[in-house]
Amino acid sequence: MDLTMNIILDRLSNYDVHPPGGGVTVTEVRCLGTATTVLTPKVLYVCTASQLCCRRLEHAQGAVILCLGNQDLLEARSDLEGTYLFSIPADRVDFPDLINQILEIFAQFNEWERQLEESILKGKDFQSLYNLSAEVFQDHFFLMWDASYNIVAHTQNTKIPNEKLEQIIKLGFFPKEVTDDLAQMGYMKNALAYSRPTFVNTPNYMNLPFILKTFVVAQRIQYTAVLYFTKSGMSQGIADLFQIFCCHMEAYIIRLVNSTHRQVNRIDKCMIDLVENWDKGAEYLADRAAVLGMMTVVPYRLCLITFQEYTQEQALYMRMRIRSVCSRIIVSLYQKSLLLLFDWCEGSLLEKEARAERWQKILQLLPVCGATAAFSSTFSHSTDVHFAYVQASVAMQYGKRFHPENLFHYYRDYYIYHMIDCYSQHFPLEKMYFQKLTLLMDARDYKSSNLYLLRTYLIHERNISQTAKLLYMHRNSVIYRISRIRELLNVDLDDPDIRLRLLISFKVLELLKPDIFLTNEKGQEERMQDGLIE
Repeated sequence: MDLTMNIILDRLSNYDVHPPGGGVTVTEVRCLGTATTVLTPKVLYVCTASQLCCRRLEHAQGAVILCLGNQDLLEARSDLEGTYLFSIPADRVDFPDLINQILEIFAQFNEWERQLEESILKGKDFQSLYNLSAEVFQDHFFLMWDASYNIVAHTQNTKIPNEKLEQIIKLGFFPKEVTDDLAQMGYMKNALAYSRPTFVNTPNYMNLPFILKTFVVAQRIQYTAVLYFTKSGMSQGIADLFQIFCCHMEAYIIRLVNSTHRQVNRIDKCMIDLVENWDKGAEYLADRAAVLGMMTVVPYRLCLITFQEYTQEQALYMRMRIRSVCSRIIVSLYQKSLLLLFDWCEGSLLEKEARAERWQKILQLLPVCGATAAFSSTFSHSTDVHFAYVQASVAMQYGKRFHPENLFHYYRDYYIYHMIDCYSQHFPLEKMYFQKLTLLMDARDYKSSNLYLLRTYLIHERNISQTAKLLYMHRNSVIYRISRIRELLNVDLDDPDIRLRLLISFKVLELLKPDIFLTNEKGQEERMQDGLIE
């Protein structure tokens, strides 16, 4: 077994070894014999200072020597340049005891590696593998969990050093409060960065220094291992042992996951087919819908969730949380986003209340994961999934443009913009609105302009009192100005076609100048219907 000098010197720390550590690797130990002149790489040579003083060495570059005695006697030796030379004061230990202790260190770790490899070949569980390693990691606390944040291994038969850790161990999994905190701290987003063992000092969530390693297979984190330093600070020797342990575990995890892993599971593949291959015929789409469990003549909705900073781990975490809230929702990864497909049946009052509670929990995940959701209109057939995805994408596009502060958007709020946008591919937007509206614009203050007054008046169904209240105007002033607008535009506002044309013109103007109107819209919390913001 390859051992770093950090590991060996950790076990000899009572002897004041100088220097106290080193990353060079050795595979065996030998005494520096009287006939030894050529040193072999990756061998730890043990000797006394007097033995080393009385012989000349060749090819010592990169050799590793542990010397018992005064190192000052050796500093002038040119043949020792480039060697890794460690020394122990002669009064700290006898030479035979030193040799025996080093041999015992090698024997202990070789036996540990043998047992570990044997248990891996037998397919033992992670807890069994760690139990073999508990003595190696001494008093430090080990914790390992899977992609669903279920605990698969931890230090046993010892006092748990932290109340948060104690709660997690007792439950057997990370509760959502903890995982949400970790998500907000950026762990899920940056989790792939921990595929190499990373030391994290305090302050941190557990308020314990630790070393962390994530096990990545096919660009997805399958397991995470953490070693918390509870009674003493991290030593480089313990870090090297953690690295060795993780190397064995990683090979085991890759083999374990590859035996059952599929790059794209069947649910995700069927969802992708419904979105992308919508023109392959009803029979093809019906087959995919059957795999997803979609029923005929049942109203469905599609939700698109995107992330401020997408990482697959962040998306997988949110998918896991959504599935834990409601197993009936179909959740798939698609193009750096999540797609949610769910039925929208009316149901009984109790069913509506249960659905409202579930959706409330799901929507609360959005700020935790830095995500935004957009919803399609309802549809009933598998052939409409593609168009529902287009609707949700459009809602996301215009929602972020006009209301970037909102966490969820609805196609029914933006479908007019979508229609105008499609029309603009054949006709310039600047020519699409009622041109006489420019007569009502006030470049200095749109909100006090007759244009804003007319828009408010029409949006509120020509209600004079409501318009006056919103614009802080006297009712008679509104009547007078509306009369002047009628004359200026030469239009009949009692004609529904004229009103429709004007309202569409306002939408066109919003596309041309998104900040032209400062609307007073209801808060999202007032628009909650059946547990989903409508």
